[in-house]
Amino acid sequence: MSVYLHVIVWGCLLRSGLCSTVEKTKPKAHNRFVATKEWKTIEEGQTVPSGLHYRLNLKNGKKEAKLIDSGGSIEQHGLAKDDSKQSQNLKQNTILVDRSAATNVYEEVQQQQLLQGDQLSNLFTYIEFEEKKKQVDEKVIASLLSELQVLCCEADNADNFYRKNGIQKIIYKHVNSTNKSTREAALTLFATVADHRPMVKKHVVETGGLTTLLRLFSLEKHPDVKRAALKVLGVIIRNFPVARNKFVELGGLHVITESFPTQPLKDKVKMITLLYDLLSERREKSADLDNALYNLGWCTNFNELFQEVVMVNIQDFDSIEKCLLVMDLMASKCKKFYKNDVSFQLNRQFALLGELDGDEDHYFINLSTLMSRLFESSSSDFETNREL
Repeated sequence: MSVYLHVIVWGCLLRSGLCSTVEKTKPKAHNRFVATKEWKTIEEGQTVPSGLHYRLNLKNGKKEAKLIDSGGSIEQHGLAKDDSKQSQNLKQNTILVDRSAATNVYEEVQQQQLLQGDQLSNLFTYIEFEEKKKQVDEKVIASLLSELQVLCCEADNADNFYRKNGIQKIIYKHVNSTNKSTREAALTLFATVADHRPMVKKHVVETGGLTTLLRLFSLEKHPDVKRAALKVLGVIIRNFPVARNKFVELGGLHVITESFPTQPLKDKVKMITLLYDLLSERREKSADLDNALYNLGWCTNFNELFQEVVMVNIQDFDSIEKCLLVMDLMASKCKKFYKNDVSFQLNRQFALLGELDGDEDHYFINLSTLMSRLFESSSSDFETNREL
C-alpha cells in the first residue's frame, strides 16, 4: 500500500499566475518518458504519454508515473484506446499537482470523455491529509493552495469552494500560518474567491474575516504578504457597503494610516487606491469619512505621495492619475495642503501629450484639466490665507 494519497487525474489545471492560460509548446520527440510497471520519476522537460498513473512524491517533491495495467507493451501503452477498465483505473488514481504535466494529458482525458471529477474535494482531502502529518510540509501546502486558486479562477469552482466552507476550513487556517509562502498563497486564494461575490464578502464580515485581515496587515513584516492582505481588503470592500462600514468601524483607517509611512512607493499607491474606493463608492457624501481622513493627516499624505510619484517617474501616469483622483475627492478638505512644486512641469507634459493624435479619449487632456483645477485652487487659497 503506497503512503501517498491517491486521487483523480484531471486535466483542467491549465492556468498559471492568477488566471492566465498556459501556452502549450511542442515537446521534443527525443526526450520522451518511457513508463514501466514501477513508479518512475518524470524528469524536467520529458514528454509524458497519456493514460498513466501519476502521483506527487511528497518526500522529494518530484512527480512520478507508471503504467496503468499489466497488459500491453510499454510502447503501445501511450497509444491505447479507451475502455471501461482503463477509465475506472484513471478515476482511482492521483491528482497531478504539476500543471505542465496536466497539460500533456488534457486532450486525451477529453477524448476519453471521463466523468468530471470533483477536483475541489480532491484538493480539500489532499490538504487535510498533509495537515494531519506530524511534520507538515509547508511547501506542499502552499503548492496545493496555489492549485486551489487556479481552480477558483473558474466561477463555478469558486462558488463550490465557498459552499464547501473553504473560507473557514482552509483560508482562515492558513492565513495564520507561521510560513510566509503559505500565508501568501492563502491570501491570493482568498482574493480570488471573494472577488465579485457578495455572498462571500457577507460571510467574511459575519465570521470576523475583516478583523483577521486587519490584524495580519498590521503585524505582517514580509512586503509580499502584506501586499496580498491589502489586496484582499480592497476586494472585500469594493462594491460592498456593509464591508466598507465594518472596515471603518474596526479601525481600518487607523491601520492603513499607521502602515503608510514605511511602505514602498508602489504599496502606498495601492493604499490610496483602497481609500479612493471608500470615498468614491459611498452613496452620499460622508462628512464623517472626510473628517476622519483629514484628522489622520491624509491631506499631507496625498500631496507628498503625489510629489514623490512624479519625482521618481514622471511618466508613471497610472500612479499619477490615482493620486490626482483621490486628491480631487478630498479637495474640499485638503486643497490648501496641495503644493504645486511639480505640477507645472507635469502639466506641460500632459498638454503636449494631449495634442498627439493618439490621445483620442482625451486621457492626458483630462488629467491636465484635473491637475490645473486642483493646484490652481490650492495656490489661490494659499495666497488668500497668507494675506489674512
